Amino acid sequence: MGEGLFTSSDNGATWTKTSSNANSAIALAPNGDFVAGGSGGSFRSTNNGQTWTSLSGGGNVTSIFVTTAGTILAGTFNSGVNRLPDGGTWTNSGELRVGAMHAPPFVVLSPNGPTGPEVAVAAALADELDAELTDLRERDDDLRSDNFFNAEKFPTITFKSKRVQNATPGGFELVGDLTIRDVTREVVLKVEGPTPPIRDAQGNRRVGATATTTINRKDFNINWHRVIETGGVVVGDEVKITLEIQAIEKKS
Repeated sequence: MGEGLFTSSDNGATWTKTSSNANSAIALAPNGDFVAGGSGGSFRSTNNGQTWTSLSGGGNVTSIFVTTAGTILAGTFNSGVNRLPDGGTWTNSGELRVGAMHAPPFVVLSPNGPTGPEVAVAAALADELDAELTDLRERDDDLRSDNFFNAEKFPTITFKSKRVQNATPGGFELVGDLTIRDVTREVVLKVEGPTPPIRDAQGNRRVGATATTTINRKDFNINWHRVIETGGVVVGDEVKITLEIQAIEKKS
């Protein structure tokens, strides 16, 4: 099919190329327009994708969303989250840092978020499996082997957020795709926070949150098991995942 934007009017049986721009994200605006973004910036179509107009900026876009007020939120590869109010100009909303890892933000909407219904962003989390996993080297080596994660072939575990739901003053649920080994499944993270912002020793404004979920390891092709003499098993099937998240506001 090649690189670019394509439209289909027959439920995906055939496709027509309408733009040669390399885009990695697309979204439908409440007014029926389409917006898209990629390495070449952001674009809008007002005729169901037949033609596209450059929005003159937005950065190297990795995800894109349009709020009910018409504001475009664009998560970028190297400059955080950019926003374009309807009829306005692009501004930068800051860079997200997740723990010790740095990843492009993925934009989602929290209708009752702590900063209002328009501005809520999450990030793509990537856990490198060559790091220290436990306090025992032999156990780490076993976890990296094909018995479990096969870290040589699948060196990262990733989570990409898709939407926010069930927002309350104390937290929300973050729905996204979790990829372990060669399997991607939708999971729901229960998020507590964010905390009120504080200033750290370097003068950065920092907030924190805790996210948890439980998965079945066999859903991700982690099937190794061993029965012990008493009839139990060495490794259970349910795995609880806990993420301790910190976000730092980008300095102007």
